[in-house]
Amino acid sequence: MKKDYRVVNGKKFFLLAWGEPKDKAIVGIHGLSANCCHMAAVSEFLASRGHYVLAYDVRGRGESSPADVPSSMMSHALDAKELLEALPLSKVALMGYSMGGYIAGIAAGLSDKVAGVVLFDGGGLCTREDAEKLIPALSRMDKVFSTPEEYVEAAKANYALMGLSWNRFIEAAVLHEVAPSEGGKYRYKGNAERIKEDLLDVAEYKHSEIYAKVNCPVLLVHAEGSLGQGPALYKEEAYDITRKSLRNVVFYQTKANHYTMMLEPQPELNEKVCSFIETCGI
Repeated sequence: MKKDYRVVNGKKFFLLAWGEPKDKAIVGIHGLSANCCHMAAVSEFLASRGHYVLAYDVRGRGESSPADVPSSMMSHALDAKELLEALPLSKVALMGYSMGGYIAGIAAGLSDKVAGVVLFDGGGLCTREDAEKLIPALSRMDKVFSTPEEYVEAAKANYALMGLSWNRFIEAAVLHEVAPSEGGKYRYKGNAERIKEDLLDVAEYKHSEIYAKVNCPVLLVHAEGSLGQGPALYKEEAYDITRKSLRNVVFYQTKANHYTMMLEPQPELNEKVCSFIETCGI
């Protein structure tokens, strides 16, 4: 894995890369409060199969520039388009995880370089009511901690509640999101208000209009596993509108949950992703 920065139209993007550089690549876009490290497990797998994989911090997260004010799926999709145009790539497959799926759906209609899209439990129907129920969870971003270790311990407890066992993928993602704050304290790097704007904007997603512009094949992955003691994050019917609106979509369900899908090795799912991406010519 290699680290890199790219400045595109005055905006800085932090990237991770796996595999040997090629003119065809797979580009990962992470979820709402996540960062590029959340794409590491699947990216390692794909690189082991000979693919060149990139993932970047969406603006307002990790080491990339701050998000627009207000922030939105369209602003992030335009970032993706500009980044794809700036990279020396002839063809790409986009992998969008959770919120990244909504971004990837728009970006696929904006860039001729996109030959395929994988939606990891993202791009479905999220109502305003659904979004507002998730807002209280964002309060963790305003909490301050005395040390990075204290932040990590709190993250361990949160991930355990969602059914995850601590591993190197989770650790890397957590360490990438914590930063020094005022008074010698530590906190989440992102801006909670911008992330709230992104969450509420997902509820305004115009599926039919957006997906009408997607001409490439799409692999839609639904994570049906429960989140700890609770239900799956999205019900299968949340993707009815996605499946109806896309011209060429393959629907796949994994027993993993919304988080274990990305933060734990998933050989069967990742083989499916690899096979799909290869049919797209990547």
